[in-house]
Amino acid sequence: MEAFIVLSSFAIAILTAKSFIRFFPSILPPQYGRLVTLDGLRGFLAFSVFIHHFVITYYWKVDGVWRRPESDIYQNFGKVGVVLFFMITGFLFIDRLISKKKVNWFFLFKSRLFRIQPLYFFALIIVLILSLKNTNFQIGDWQSFFKDIVLWLLFYGRSINEFADSKRIIASVDWTLKYEWLFYLSLPLIQLVFKSKILTLMIFFGGVLYLFLYPLEVLGISSKFFLYFLFGGLTAYLLKTLRNDFNYDSTSVSIATLILILIITLYPRTLDLAHSILIFVLFFLITNGNSIFGILRWKSCRVLGEASYSIYLLHGIVLYVLFTEIELVDFKTASFIEYLTILPIVSIIVVIFSCLTFLTIEQPFIKLGKSGVKKKQNTVSRPTN
Repeated sequence: MEAFIVLSSFAIAILTAKSFIRFFPSILPPQYGRLVTLDGLRGFLAFSVFIHHFVITYYWKVDGVWRRPESDIYQNFGKVGVVLFFMITGFLFIDRLISKKKVNWFFLFKSRLFRIQPLYFFALIIVLILSLKNTNFQIGDWQSFFKDIVLWLLFYGRSINEFADSKRIIASVDWTLKYEWLFYLSLPLIQLVFKSKILTLMIFFGGVLYLFLYPLEVLGISSKFFLYFLFGGLTAYLLKTLRNDFNYDSTSVSIATLILILIITLYPRTLDLAHSILIFVLFFLITNGNSIFGILRWKSCRVLGEASYSIYLLHGIVLYVLFTEIELVDFKTASFIEYLTILPIVSIIVVIFSCLTFLTIEQPFIKLGKSGVKKKQNTVSRPTN
């Protein structure tokens, strides 16, 4: 029953995106200069994170604790989705670094700023309004209030105006943006490593692997997640250096990819080394062109990919408004299965809301961020979390 509801929600999300194209055809991303399979993949990743938090919301409303889902499947939906986003980031930007002799760092950072921050500011405004609403719009300590805002701007979100659930409004997804920006700021160093001798690259990889196995945490940033950016970059490096005539989009490879997805989803020790290697293999197959029987090339899936940042960043707002502000479900009496049955309906709301925010917020600022770039430059749109 659970599997049917979850799979049907994925199908409904795809159909909703397909319907959206009819009314807003400009949302369909161009194919030129892009890896279409990655466009399709990132939509599924963002939607998986949404399901992960949909399940967590149930336990939060029942137990009062924001905690890990009881099922490994739902846990993997969220964690695997996030680290694959990190891999996509690493792949696209390290591919750009090793493909070009000279990088215009000003335009690169400008494009990232306009790509990430506007939608985050929009989300922060909603968090601010709801936090103030739940504290009767009375600010107790202005100094503490401004400190709360500054920390949110630095992606260290906490309570705003002493409202304990401020982070729950966006399902606490802002934590990943710290890693994104740290990666961007590290790109000049990463470029030197990937353009150095193979021994330097091996030493660098060994150091990152060590920090994965024996992670350090500084200012809320764990070294464990660096490995996934490097996995993405390593995939780009292998695609550039290895001659590969193998057909990765064959039926047999698609079957193998589906089996691999099943194993990754059911894996009990989320993000241990073996699990991470399996995720890397999956990513390698898809970046080499496997479309899983053509599904990742569907226009509707690519639209979900285009709106993936909105889905990722804003789905928590939908969940919070529906289940905390409106109280759509009586959690005192509703079983988990009863709660899960409304997932398809909530999926439609999330997809429509995200597509609209992509068109009205993301897309205009993406274009603005690319303004001034020479037409000869090959620009690749980044699938941001």
